[in-house]
Amino acid sequence: MKRAAAYARFSSENQTDDSIEAQLRAITEYAEKNGYEIVEKYIDRARSAKSDDRPEFQRMVKDAKSKKFDAVIIHKIDRFARNIKDAAWYKAELNQYGVDLLSVSEDLTGTSGDLIFNIMASVADWYLKNLKNEINTKVRITAEKAYFLGGIPPYGYDVEETYEEITFGDRVKKIPRKKYVINEREAEVVKLMFELAAKGYSSIKIEEYLNKNGYTNRRGNKWSYSTIYDILRNPKYKGTYVWARGNHRTSHIKRDDAVVVNNAIPAIISEELWNKAHAEMKKKRKIRKSKHKYLLKGLIYCGVCGAHMTPYGGTYPRYVCSEWQKAKNNREKGDHFTSISKQKVENFVIDFLLNDVFGILNSEELLERIKAMMQLKEQKHKDEILEEKKKINVLKEKKKRLEESFIDAVENGVNPESIKSRIKKLDDEIKSLKLRIKRYNEEVIEIDDITIKNMVDTAISILNSDDQVLLEDFLHQVIDRIEIRPSGRSNKNYVAIKLRGLSKYISKLQNI
Repeated sequence: MKRAAAYARFSSENQTDDSIEAQLRAITEYAEKNGYEIVEKYIDRARSAKSDDRPEFQRMVKDAKSKKFDAVIIHKIDRFARNIKDAAWYKAELNQYGVDLLSVSEDLTGTSGDLIFNIMASVADWYLKNLKNEINTKVRITAEKAYFLGGIPPYGYDVEETYEEITFGDRVKKIPRKKYVINEREAEVVKLMFELAAKGYSSIKIEEYLNKNGYTNRRGNKWSYSTIYDILRNPKYKGTYVWARGNHRTSHIKRDDAVVVNNAIPAIISEELWNKAHAEMKKKRKIRKSKHKYLLKGLIYCGVCGAHMTPYGGTYPRYVCSEWQKAKNNREKGDHFTSISKQKVENFVIDFLLNDVFGILNSEELLERIKAMMQLKEQKHKDEILEEKKKINVLKEKKKRLEESFIDAVENGVNPESIKSRIKKLDDEIKSLKLRIKRYNEEVIEIDDITIKNMVDTAISILNSDDQVLLEDFLHQVIDRIEIRPSGRSNKNYVAIKLRGLSKYISKLQNI
C-alpha cells in the first residue's frame, strides 16, 4: 500500500478544531478509497497560507524530501496555498522529491494541475538539453566573423592558422584564429553529390553511386546515406556560415539567435546548384511524407489485456494488439481484437497536445508558473553543487591527514603502501565529485520569459512539423502511455492518454 501524508489547516478564529477534524475525515476516506495509508498528519492551526508562517507545512516539506511518504493529500487547494499560483510552486517542489499532491475536492490532473506542471517539466528537460552550450558574447563575435570554432571541419574543407588583429587603444593584439579553406580533392566529391541531387537522385541513390564507383569518405570507408543527407543540407557549401542552428534534428526550426553570414567562407558549389538540388529534394520530401512512420510505436497499449499494440502494415496502416497478432501468427483465435487506424490515432494525439495542452499555454500567468517551476529545478541543482563541494572539502581534509601519516611512516621505516592506496582512493572520489559538479553546472540554465516562450513555441512548431523523426522523439518525451479500448460501437474507441508525470489518464471517446 502506498504511503500518504495528510495536511490540514484552518486560518481564523471563525474556524475551529471541528474544521480540522472534518478535513482529516475527508482525507482519510479519500486515502482508503484510493489505496493509500496515512502515515503522518500535519496540522497548522490559525495560520495563513503563506508557507513561512506554517511550521507543520515546513516539516511536511522536509519529510517529503526524506521520502517518508509517496503523496500529500489535502482537502482543498485553499487549505494548501493562498492561490493556484502558489499551489503550483509548492506542488512543483513536492514533485521534485517524487511526492504527488492529491486533493479530495479538486482534480489536480486538469489544466491547472499536473497537466501544466508535469508536461512542461518534460518539455523543459527536452528543450533545455539543447541549450547547455548556450551563446556567450565572445563566441558569438567570433562566429559573426566566420572563424572556425572547433570540432571537425565539414567534409570538403580544411582549416588553416591565421591571426585576427584587435586594437586596444594604442596597442594592437594578434589573436590566433582558424579559417576555412577548400580541400580540393574532397570538394570534387561534394560537387558531385549536389549535381546528382539536382538530377533527382535521393541520398540513398547517391550513396549507391559513390560506393559503386569507388568514392570513399575522409576515413577511407564507404559512404552512408545519412552523411550525404547532412552534407546536402549544410549551407556552408554555398559559402554561407551558420552557427547556433541546432543539431540535425532541430536545424529546421528558425532561431532568432542563430548567426548567419552569407558569402563568408569559400563556396564549393554555386547558389544556383544549391537551389536546383533543394528543389528536387523538396519534391521527394512530399512524395515520401510519413508513409510508414509509426510515431506512437512503444507508447500505445491495448486497454483490454495491457499488451503493446504493434504496427500492422498494408493499404490502411493500423496499430493492433500484439496478443491478437501473436494468436493470428499461431493460427489461433484470440479472445479480443483491438485495432485502431494509425493516421487517425496519431492525428488525434497531436491535435490533443496542440489544442488541450500547448494551445492554452499563452497567458502570462501560466508562463509565470512554468518559470517558477524551472527556477525551483535550477535551485535544486545549485543546492546539489553546494553539497558536493562540502564533500570535497571533507575528503581533502582526510587526504591531508593521510599525507602527514605517510611522511611519518616513511621516517619511521613503516611500509606506507596501505596509506598510498587510501590517498589514491580519496583522489578518485574527489575527481568523481568534481565531474558531478561539472555536470550539474552544465544543467543549470538561467530561465527567463524569452526562454519559456521559446520552449512553448518550439513544442508547437514541432507538433506542426513534417519532420517525423523529430516529432516521434518529442512525443516519446512528453507521453508516458496511450491505451486503446473498444467501446463496443462501430468505429468508436476509448483513447486514454497518460502524460509523463501524471498519476491519471485523460480519457476520451473518439470516432476512430
